[in-house]
Amino acid sequence: MENENENLIVPPESEREKTEEGQMKSEENEIVSDENAETSGIAAKISVTDNAEDLPKKKGQRDMTEGVIWKQILAFALPILLSNVIQRLYNAVDSIVVGRFVGHEALAAVGSNNSIINVFVSLFLGISVGAGVVVAQYYGAKDDEKLKKSVQTCAFLAIVSGIVLTIGGYFFAEPILKLVHTPENVMALSREYLQIYFLGVLGALIYNMGSGVILAVGDSKRPFLYLLFACCLNIALDVVFVKTLGMGVAGAAWATLISQYVSAILVTLRLLLTKQNYKLSFRHFKIDKPILKNIFKVGLPAGLQSSMYSVGNLLIQSSLNTFGSVVMAGWVAAMKVDDFTYAPICSYGMAMNSFVGQNAGAKRMDRVKKGFYTALIMSVVTAVVIIVPVLILRGDVVRIFNKEADVVSVGSDIILHICPFYVIFGMCEVFSGTLKGLSKSLTAFIITFVGILLTRIIWLYTAVLMTHNLTVLFMIYPISWVVTAAIYFIYLAVKKWDGMLDMTAEDRFIEKLRHIGKKKTA
Repeated sequence: MENENENLIVPPESEREKTEEGQMKSEENEIVSDENAETSGIAAKISVTDNAEDLPKKKGQRDMTEGVIWKQILAFALPILLSNVIQRLYNAVDSIVVGRFVGHEALAAVGSNNSIINVFVSLFLGISVGAGVVVAQYYGAKDDEKLKKSVQTCAFLAIVSGIVLTIGGYFFAEPILKLVHTPENVMALSREYLQIYFLGVLGALIYNMGSGVILAVGDSKRPFLYLLFACCLNIALDVVFVKTLGMGVAGAAWATLISQYVSAILVTLRLLLTKQNYKLSFRHFKIDKPILKNIFKVGLPAGLQSSMYSVGNLLIQSSLNTFGSVVMAGWVAAMKVDDFTYAPICSYGMAMNSFVGQNAGAKRMDRVKKGFYTALIMSVVTAVVIIVPVLILRGDVVRIFNKEADVVSVGSDIILHICPFYVIFGMCEVFSGTLKGLSKSLTAFIITFVGILLTRIIWLYTAVLMTHNLTVLFMIYPISWVVTAAIYFIYLAVKKWDGMLDMTAEDRFIEKLRHIGKKKTA
């Protein structure tokens, strides 16, 4: 199901005297860093001259602080949209091939692992979102020195995170599968797929971190092309390993692993060979602690926010597993169709990370506000255009994964109950992307915690537990999206755009944690 993928903001005038870092002045701009400031949870404040927009553009980058807003968002979101679709093809192809050539138990084994994988991976992918936002802010502020340091820090972080996640996921695969009530008839297949998949997680994290950097400077085409190539390779390897060589579930997992490392190599080569200001250099490969702090300030709340979706989905998967492998297979097929439905819709929210990040760094709040409403409208229109044909053809698309009548019936029913509400989910994504770009990842996390995780837990342990009914279980998604969207709208109505750059309760909360940490170490 859905996956939820703060920056450098200009603090209020009264805070400017309290920075602990010195000022660096030049003829063109003034950058005042308060990464270690005691009085604000904001990562840094950046002042850019009025003629900053006249600086020369660099090939392969997009300056979103100028130009027609809807065109900028669409031009940037389109490759992201296509990348989202391509990314969904990874697991979708695995599911199609094993579902058609192995059987519904293999389909259940492959698909049911997605919720487990997302719980582990989403936190680290959220950190990559934070890295991209920080890079976008330094790029928008024309701060090449910190931009370079942030790229080196991102690369270091991706490698360390990938190694930790690979080791942990591989050795704890079976206990986790038992924890979510995986049926015995699919346990062996699920464990085999999950362990091989985790061996490829390092490649996935390197690709996502690297593509996040490239996206942050306005280049959304190259990550799409790299992903397209890797996906085509995955499709070819799936057919060869599963159909031709008869490797079953393991073949699908190895195909995914190889493809993920290929995409990681491509994005790494781009960062190493580029002559632009975001070049990766192993000669200067080291971590910058203040920048790492900024990345975690944005990325941890973003990752935790994404984890809220993943943990909620894992709880749902655990409940679903009690209905048997046929229902599990129908659920997997429906979710794969569902993935392609919401992938284009949520691309606008992802685009807002960089759009808002760059404009916040350049202090263009007028464009942030207009961009938000523009993306909201574009998301709704896109959702309507996609949802209608999917609802009409839902039975046919489920048959692509498995032709068994019971599986098709379950899958079609799930799509009917969930798909229409992606209009609301798209709005939530635009809200979330905007808040992350405004250094308010913690706010987005809290809203997601209440609207998604808390709502779903309450629904699971009341309505679903009392009825043990599939339809009641399906409705958990629309209900949680409606609650989340309502909270976002209330937040905007209370906060208002004029107060978005002020020191918020979020900033004060972070600052309080900083003081507590210093007292403990004193």
